[in-house]
Amino acid sequence: MIDEFSKYFDGLFTSFLNIALAKPEKSGNMDNLVMHCFICLCDLIDYSSHDKQEKLSEILTYFVTQLNSTMLPENINITSIEMIHQIQSYFCNIFRSCFRKKINMVDLSLAEQVYFCIESSFKFRKCVYEEGLLAIAALIDSKLFYLKNI
Repeated sequence: MIDEFSKYFDGLFTSFLNIALAKPEKSGNMDNLVMHCFICLCDLIDYSSHDKQEKLSEILTYFVTQLNSTMLPENINITSIEMIHQIQSYFCNIFRSCFRKKINMVDLSLAEQVYFCIESSFKFRKCVYEEGLLAIAALIDSKLFYLKNI
């Protein structure tokens, strides 16, 4: 299904992402604007047209890198741990939306990258958190993996 908003997807996604990833102060919590931008990103994915399937793989790849970067020592030094946890949760919500929306198969190596970066975030936090579990559940539930070169 392709709708009339499909042509605006990339622009809207980029705009919301830029606002959501603007560097907040170390001392404060993320404000409502950031939270709502991530909600909008998930909604854009959830209600996107089927012509955005390739874009979903790009989004997954991008957010694997972003989630891994939250655990780098240089980011830990400039951002509060509470904000890192919030960002990690938001990134996992994006993963979940992508896996729920995918209608074609996800490359196994990409699925593994998502799984292992979420697992790393569990180790980083020294606990399991709901958004990470839900993202893994959506990945497993989709059963949409395939191996390249088989």
